[in-house]
Amino acid sequence: MTINREQEFKEQLERNDRETVWELVNNPEWEWLKAFYATHFDEISYLVSNCRSLRTVIEDICALEPAVGSRLIENTLFVYRVNLAIKNGVLRKENIYND
Repeated sequence: MTINREQEFKEQLERNDRETVWELVNNPEWEWLKAFYATHFDEISYLVSNCRSLRTVIEDICALEPAVGSRLIENTLFVYRVNLAIKNGVLRKENIYND
C-alpha cells in the first residue's frame, strides 16, 4: 500500500509540473514571464540545478533583470512552480520556444 501511495504522489507531482508548463506556455497572462524565461533559461536552469533552495533562486533571478524583479516577487508561487518544473526536467528550453 505504501508503494501505491508513493507512486500516486509521484504522479501528482508530475501532473503539477505539466500543468505549470502548460500554464506558462499557453496563458497570455504569463507572456511576460515566458519571455523572461526564454531570455534567461540557461542561467535560471543553472541556478535551479546548483542551488540548495528554489526560494533563493527567485532572489537570484530577480538580479538578471531588475526591471522585472518586482513582478517575479509578486508571483513568487508561480515562479517557484516554474523553477520546480525546470528542476524536475519537465520544462525545457524548447518548451518555451515551441508554443
